Amino acid sequence: MSAIIEAESGALAAVSKTPPDELANKKRADSFLALADQLTIESQDDYEFAAGELRTIKVIWDTMEKDRTSFTKPLNDVLDKLNARFQPYLKALCGDGKRGTVCAESIIKGKMAVYLEKEAARAREAQRLAEEAAAAERRRLEAEAAAERQRAAAAAAEIARQERERAEAARKEQARLDALAASAKSAKAREAAAAAAEEQRLRDAAASEAAAAEAEHAREQAEQRAQAIETTAAVMIAPVAVAPVKTAGISAAKPVEFEVVDMLALVQHIATKQPHLVVLLTVETTKLRALVKMMGLNTDMPGVRVFEATQIRVR
Repeated sequence: MSAIIEAESGALAAVSKTPPDELANKKRADSFLALADQLTIESQDDYEFAAGELRTIKVIWDTMEKDRTSFTKPLNDVLDKLNARFQPYLKALCGDGKRGTVCAESIIKGKMAVYLEKEAARAREAQRLAEEAAAAERRRLEAEAAAERQRAAAAAAEIARQERERAEAARKEQARLDALAASAKSAKAREAAAAAAEEQRLRDAAASEAAAAEAEHAREQAEQRAQAIETTAAVMIAPVAVAPVKTAGISAAKPVEFEVVDMLALVQHIATKQPHLVVLLTVETTKLRALVKMMGLNTDMPGVRVFEATQIRVR
């Protein structure tokens, strides 16, 4: 605590100092800027004059910088000490949402994310099982509809068989009656035999029509039952597994993230397939500068121009 009090005292002292002479500083800076704009160097004397002005600028800059830090250093010292008092606990809490920091917030978020993933996996498994059950039920219903049509086909075949037997018996009876009418001796007997033959034909036609109607009715009913079963199968869907309910004030976003797992493969792909995406690659300038400093003008790096730059230093 004493360090904070000392720093605060220094800060108060800095604030209570005479304010910097901003007008004088501005005049100095503007005058040298105007001089620099108008300066031309065409002789050794001009060069020596420019060197003298550079030395003067360096002295003025050092003086002005010292004056500035006499105000800012005590304030920065207070700021550093206050930050040092708060930062460990702020980092332990980590309430600013920054990623990659081990803190109470990130630990809790990590556990919540694990729970959400487990719940999502449970919901996916429940959904898969429900869809399998629904598919099995659809197959069962489709098989039942097919069986219904098969039963209807078998019933129709039986009706057709019975109708053939009846028609054959009716044909034989019709032939017998027609032969009887043809062999009758008297007109009265022929009329009676002809009437019986006509009645037989009418009964045969009626029976045939009734059999056809019965077969069609049975077919329609079977088709209706089969279609009803197929309709039920068509709308048979699995219930949707419910995800965890959201908590007020908390959201679980799923942004798409990425990581580069093979830098060489990425570079080769961009170079050969999509060169316009070269803007995605960043040059490691610090390491490249170290390489150039070591190799000098002998640096052989395609795409990199190595050259000497003239620098003026003021001593």
